[in-house]
Amino acid sequence: MRKLLYLIIACMIIRCFNIAAQDVTTVEAESEDISENLDLEAIASVFGEAKDLEDFERKLNDPELQISNLDLNGDGNVDYLRVVETSEKNTHLIAIQAVIDKDQFQDVATAEVEKTKKAKPAFR
Repeated sequence: MRKLLYLIIACMIIRCFNIAAQDVTTVEAESEDISENLDLEAIASVFGEAKDLEDFERKLNDPELQISNLDLNGDGNVDYLRVVETSEKNTHLIAIQAVIDKDQFQDVATAEVEKTKKAKPAFR
């Protein structure tokens, strides 16, 4: 069931981004507890609508969109989510991290975007 949900989310991201058949994107929550308080479907939608990663981060934290209800540090406030990108060759890993404390962060979800030479997308 969980893999099916990830496959659906990946399809939504690809459709939202208007990615050609050569691009592959997957999104995964880091744990089941996190996925219960973080709307992965909304993340996929916002990811596709965002102009760039800064816009994506701003939308993730927009209280009107209510994408996240995470309070991992237990302070009674919804945690701020930051977006960090790393890349290697044709693969870009976009990590969504909850800010726990001044210099403490926890990965809560990742999106992997990969350009391939295959004619059809390959999901993993």
